[in-house]
Amino acid sequence: MHLDVIIINLNTRQLTCDCIDSLRSNGIGDGNIIVVDNASSDDSVMFLTKNYPQVRIVPNDKNFGYAKAINRGVSASEADYYIISNSDIIYPDESVQKLLSTYLELDKPGVVAPQLMNADGTYQETFSYFPSYKFGFWEMTYLSKCIHKGYAKEFARHRDNLPSLEVDYTIGALMLFSKKLFEELDGFCEEYFFGTEDADFCKRASKATYRNYIVRNVLVTHFGGATRETFNFRYIPLLIYTKRLFMKKHLSMLESSFFKMTQILKFFLAYLYSITFAVVIQKKSKREVFRDKSLEFLISWMKNYDYLKSKMKQQYGA
Repeated sequence: MHLDVIIINLNTRQLTCDCIDSLRSNGIGDGNIIVVDNASSDDSVMFLTKNYPQVRIVPNDKNFGYAKAINRGVSASEADYYIISNSDIIYPDESVQKLLSTYLELDKPGVVAPQLMNADGTYQETFSYFPSYKFGFWEMTYLSKCIHKGYAKEFARHRDNLPSLEVDYTIGALMLFSKKLFEELDGFCEEYFFGTEDADFCKRASKATYRNYIVRNVLVTHFGGATRETFNFRYIPLLIYTKRLFMKKHLSMLESSFFKMTQILKFFLAYLYSITFAVVIQKKSKREVFRDKSLEFLISWMKNYDYLKSKMKQQYGA
């Protein structure tokens, strides 16, 4: 069996180096590591080429987004299996081998991921549910947070002995799947520039009768958010666009309308909570920020799909 690890890098040189070094400790040779660089403005490509000459570098001349970067990485590989990895992942010793061996024992595995941990060893959300009327209600009422709190408590008590868990979709920070699945699904949908590409890929795998899993007794550290240090509210239209795109592709008109309504209500409730909080702390500047950002969420969700798509193309060239 031939496994390649594909790391997506964007201005995270040191994180990528740390990720590569942890893969080496798992017995993954440099020749089985591919780094797709999304037009980093730092010296990532030059540094990696000099210090890791056997690692294959796929440099992009612009930021093509996560989905297209994955497709380009896979096209540079001839492996039977792929691990898609954020650069802010550290693989403990033997974690890759354990993940792959468990994958081969699962029933018709589609996308498989280990249990992600925060830097302090605590539980990190590693999976989520497909956008739907049911999940929209869970999000609106914040029941989804309660569900993950239950998993977090279970993780704290039995972290090394938890059975694998079948899920809707695994978070895109780390995904293991086969070449066969990738080719059957025709890769990742490149219409998703940033966000929801993981849900879409797993949804299509499920429709093709594959099953997605979290291998909860294989633990991997993810410095969540470290690859998104430049994230700010200008990404809101893009993130909303990707959810709307998923709805358009996979949900009925009725279910899509209900999900959209729950999202608007969720943001409206968040707006009310934030205003209440700002009033309590008696800080006018904070109150204005909460008000403006919450309204931006609401307005973005009420705008139509074509507007979001045009704004996404304008801002990100995707």
